This record gives sequence, structure tokens and C-alpha cells, in this order.
Amino acid sequence: MKIISAIMVILVGLLLLGAIGYAGIASLGYLNTLYMSIDTQVAKVTAIASIVTLFCTLILANGIKSVSKNFDTTEMIILYQFFLEYYSEKIKDKSGIDCHKDKLSALEQRLALHGSPKVITAYLNLRKLAANEVMHVEETQEQFKKMLLAMRADIGRSELNVNKKDLLDLLLGRQ
Repeated sequence: MKIISAIMVILVGLLLLGAIGYAGIASLGYLNTLYMSIDTQVAKVTAIASIVTLFCTLILANGIKSVSKNFDTTEMIILYQFFLEYYSEKIKDKSGIDCHKDKLSALEQRLALHGSPKVITAYLNLRKLAANEVMHVEETQEQFKKMLLAMRADIGRSELNVNKKDLLDLLLGRQ
């Protein structure tokens, strides 16, 4: 059954490719007849202007896309930085998360808007561990590492050889 469906997908793809090729050839023939009715210099200028306009449009579209992507990444970096500051202080002090509830609430709202699903899940697990009366330091630190790696992956820093312990020591100020 998989072989038949694979063959059908290939056939449909080839048919679509042929249709696109035929449409391209037909459009070139139409443009040829269109340009034959005008002077050759005007046709050259019109063709060059069309190509320049097309490239300018592509350049502008890529620029707008990259600016919006950079803005989103910058927002996420700022948000994640606030979370790391907040939770690294909580883990250092080994205290619960009850103090500064208003600050935490604002950060959680921003996380809901800008955070990736993996970061949100890692944060919720960390919040559950941190809300316990007796804080299990090892479990909390391990979940903090997971959240940190999810944040790094979300902003495009997903190196595989990063040492989790070194990152945690760096954030918690350990020697």
C-alpha cells in the first residue's frame, strides 16, 4: 500500500511539474508576442524594469521578515533573562516563590505571549517544584537546567555539547 501511494505522489508531482513547465513556456510565448508589437528598445527597458522591480520586492520582503524575526527574538531574550534572574535568586536563597508575586505574574503573562511550548512546559514543571513547602534542591536545579536549555534552543542557541552543570554554576555563582 505504501508503494502505491508513493508512486501516486511521484506521478502527481511529475504532472504538476509538467503543467508548471507548460504554463511557463506558454507565458514566454505570450510575452514574446506582446514585446514584438512594441519597439525593441522599449521592450528591453520594460523587461529590465520588470526584473529590477521583482528583485527590489524580494529584497524588501526579506528585510521586513528578518526585522520582525529579530524583534521576536529580542523580546524572548529579555523575557528569558528576567526569568533566569528571578529563579536563580530563588534557587540560591532556597526560598519559595511567594515573595514578588506581582513581578512573577507579569513575567508569566509575557511568557504566555512569547514563550515556546517547550519553555512553557519546563517552566510549569519548575514552578510546581518550587511551590513545594520543602524545596528539593537537586530536582529543582535539574528542572532549572531543562528550562535553561529550552530557552537557549528557543533563541537559536541549541549547541549539543553545552555542559549543563557549567551553565547552572554560572547562573548560581558557584565556584
